[in-house]
Amino acid sequence: MAADGVDGVELAHPVEANAVFASLPRRAIDSLLADLPGHPPFHVWDEESNVVRWMCSWDTTEADVDDFAAAIALAVGASEP
Repeated sequence: MAADGVDGVELAHPVEANAVFASLPRRAIDSLLADLPGHPPFHVWDEESNVVRWMCSWDTTEADVDDFAAAIALAVGASEP
């Protein structure tokens, strides 16, 4: 299931709450882990299939989501050979 608007990112499970499980290239995961704030900024849910878990909280803003989506798009684009 493709994530709308971000080529190279596939949803691993339907989004039903504040958690998103997605699969993306390992180099993109490594780039995001290195570049984003937080320790770590998200959880790698399944190392073998490159599935990550992204979470939102009650104070996550639309701008936070937009900035995160832009960082993901950049990392995925940069990870292409």
